[in-house]
Amino acid sequence: MAEPEDAQCSVSWSSGDSPALSFDEPFCISERGCDNTLRRLTASDADVDQLDALLETVRFDANKEEWLTLLRLNSVVATGVFDARGALVGVATCSRYRAIGDRRFSDSDGEGEDDERNDKNVKAVETFGWLGNVVVDASFRGRGVARALLRAALEDLGAANAAWLDASDMGMPLYEKAGFEPRSRVVEWRATVRADFFVGEEDAPKDRDAFFSRREEEDAGELNDFDALARLDASVFGADREQLLRAWLASAPKGACFLDESAGYALAHKRGNATYLGPWGLAADVVLASENLEKESARRKKAEAFVDAAVRRAVAAAARDARANGEADARVVAYVPEPLAGEYAGADVGAAGSPAVESSSVKNAGTFSAGALMSDALARFGFERGDATTRMARRDPACGGPRLITEPGCPERALTVASLDLG
Repeated sequence: MAEPEDAQCSVSWSSGDSPALSFDEPFCISERGCDNTLRRLTASDADVDQLDALLETVRFDANKEEWLTLLRLNSVVATGVFDARGALVGVATCSRYRAIGDRRFSDSDGEGEDDERNDKNVKAVETFGWLGNVVVDASFRGRGVARALLRAALEDLGAANAAWLDASDMGMPLYEKAGFEPRSRVVEWRATVRADFFVGEEDAPKDRDAFFSRREEEDAGELNDFDALARLDASVFGADREQLLRAWLASAPKGACFLDESAGYALAHKRGNATYLGPWGLAADVVLASENLEKESARRKKAEAFVDAAVRRAVAAAARDARANGEADARVVAYVPEPLAGEYAGADVGAAGSPAVESSSVKNAGTFSAGALMSDALARFGFERGDATTRMARRDPACGGPRLITEPGCPERALTVASLDLG
């Protein structure tokens, strides 16, 4: 493993930790022999097929083409443990991002001083990373494999940089030992939609969807639809995800994606046979509160109308896609961010830590107002609330500690996240 760039920042997290492993050199795993190796996964059919098979053991929907694309990016690193037969028995990924300056990209189209300030903010000022897919074959669990993979991912990122991940209840003890702290939650919402779902005239694909069909040529020097999409996403997520956006668009069901520059954007992508909603975000003007009650009411109605239209279009597109593939129904999944249990500002929190539907409106959910709006919309469309993961953050204490880390992007504008492994 490479040493952290800053010698004052350590990747180890407890006394008695085993020394770092070396890539491509045999090492021992208790009761599993000494011919195991740690190495990078490549963008090859052989590696990705093994990755898909391992992820399927934990019922994780996968998209082979998406993984082939991701593993070709310099910003995405996947590390695997392979046994003596060359079988992948454990994996962890690290996606690295360069944050965009003060409050990220601005959505403003103003002129003068604001433009000059926004130009300066385009400079990348900080690196943060998303760790995900920490999966170990059942027969290798409890033998330090996940610990070694997590350490490798943290070293890939560098201890001086903020690390984020979404933890299951089973994984939380490991991450807490590694210095991660809970910061928020991400709730899974699921629906099964019949393939003969009625599609009204308002749900049919419009000309505006043309850019989502992977247009090859774009007008140089002009702000085209993809430019607007990337700009909105960067302002919500806090970093440029152009390559990821293109990968997600490549697998999106026709008509599932929606862009309204004055209100927000909504993407979808396929993983396995399920359609995942995300990333979705609101434009800044839609969430800026106003003391004028009339303007505030109009702003809220615009946000609600955008979310309802986006959900309706995505569900209808998933149904059409299933029908075209000869399937009886379609699975649709959304991951919605929300604060930790008990942290809703003025909301009534139920026993499970979720807000009552009547209390999860935009005005009551604080900085996670967009997620509350999304949850309400999904419930109206028949989605069922499922399990929640805990979003956690880490930075070595010598480098500032996790409490000084600000959650990437703008939680007040993030409706649903793209995935749990990439942010």
